[in-house]
Amino acid sequence: MQACPDHTLNQQGCINTCLSYHAPMFKVLLLSILLQRSVAGTARAEEPLEVTPSDDATSAQDTKALETIKVRSRRYMLSHSVNSSLSTLSAADIALEAPQHPNEVFDRIPGAWISRGSGQEHLTAIRSPVLTGAGACGGFLVLEDLVPTRPSGFCNVNQLFEVNVSQAQRIDVLRGPGTVTYGSNALHGVISVATPGPAAQSYSQLAVEVGSN
Repeated sequence: MQACPDHTLNQQGCINTCLSYHAPMFKVLLLSILLQRSVAGTARAEEPLEVTPSDDATSAQDTKALETIKVRSRRYMLSHSVNSSLSTLSAADIALEAPQHPNEVFDRIPGAWISRGSGQEHLTAIRSPVLTGAGACGGFLVLEDLVPTRPSGFCNVNQLFEVNVSQAQRIDVLRGPGTVTYGSNALHGVISVATPGPAAQSYSQLAVEVGSN
């Protein structure tokens, strides 16, 4: 079919001529669309339905299929066989000092120093300068009965606040890095305070201090 020339036919006549020419093509296109939809519906109807197990059944199967794995961990204690880096204060040493501040008992340990601040405030130094500020974070690890008193990343300030130093059964100080054994917060050293266990029987104790202070 040739396009309707301009100014030869009116618009309505041109439209009727075009529709009459393309009518068979429209019929074929419509028939092909209906045929495709019919074939797709037949194929979908012939597909077998998949039975999905319930969530409870699936979780039960997964539980049976998984192998049980047990993981155990143990925190190593400070080794007293290494005398070059480890110092220990016994209960008798601590009682002799009767410390009111950690500074009064840690001055008996070589390579360790507790700087005294206002009241019970203090800064720790173990084979290191007296570190302060953000650069002191993670420098020292304080343990009470082998349990860290603070999370990883805490800075070097007043770390012995939570520990009863004056009534400790034993104080171990490990000089040098201890991160391999104890993890974070042991870059310069470890302070481990052991609390006394329960007494075999009840007792009373009286202490008297005399001095200029």
